[in-house]
Amino acid sequence: MSYWSPRFEPYLKRSVEAFRPPPGALVVAGCGPGDEVLMLCHRFPDRSVLAADLSPAMVRLARQRVREAGFSNVLVVEEDAARLSGRIRQAAGVLSCFTLQLLPDPLQALSDWSRLTRHEGSLTVLFWPQLEDSSPFSRLERLLRERAGYHRQDWEKPALEALPRLGLNLLADGRIEHEMAHGSPEEYWRELHESGPLQVVQRRLGKELVDAIGTEWLQAHGFERRGENWVHRPVARLWVLERIEKV
Repeated sequence: MSYWSPRFEPYLKRSVEAFRPPPGALVVAGCGPGDEVLMLCHRFPDRSVLAADLSPAMVRLARQRVREAGFSNVLVVEEDAARLSGRIRQAAGVLSCFTLQLLPDPLQALSDWSRLTRHEGSLTVLFWPQLEDSSPFSRLERLLRERAGYHRQDWEKPALEALPRLGLNLLADGRIEHEMAHGSPEEYWRELHESGPLQVVQRRLGKELVDAIGTEWLQAHGFERRGENWVHRPVARLWVLERIEKV
């Protein structure tokens, strides 16, 4: 949390600002350590909030932070972010930040979030898209694909095409870009392993292969050296959706 939270904060703030639900209960799908939950509570202090994450450690941390902040209107549960419709119905809105691209079936998750949201409710979904550029993470993804046959599923276009039958209308589709600084490429690689998405990749591919890919990636990582830092500008994608009748 101490490493990624301040780096993700500008993206989360933009997402919370774009979230404009009607009156009623709110849902945070994939709450992680609770950063966006706290932002949401400060913006909507009188709303009840259901926050869910599948990681027991993240749930414990989010609960602790919510309690320490003095918010009694939040329930944090250990639950699959893709299957929350059994927990709540007729929510005013769903907020999800950097969770959708990690789920096995993003389309199914969008369908579930649509079912738990009432007519004219709001969904704001922030995620890391697939990019074909020379950014550090895009370079790493290409190496994973070329050396290990590992790649994220191409779900974004099919999801956009499926929105009407899921009962969702796309109000906005934007890009959010902020500068992110690291002490070194090696530090970034280490944090990806210890508290980032490479934990999942390594469980699937094995440590030896991932280490070999990391050695190659570090030779051409794509960061820009600026003083004592190594910087890049990750691009996130933000969908603002409205719940409508299914087509």
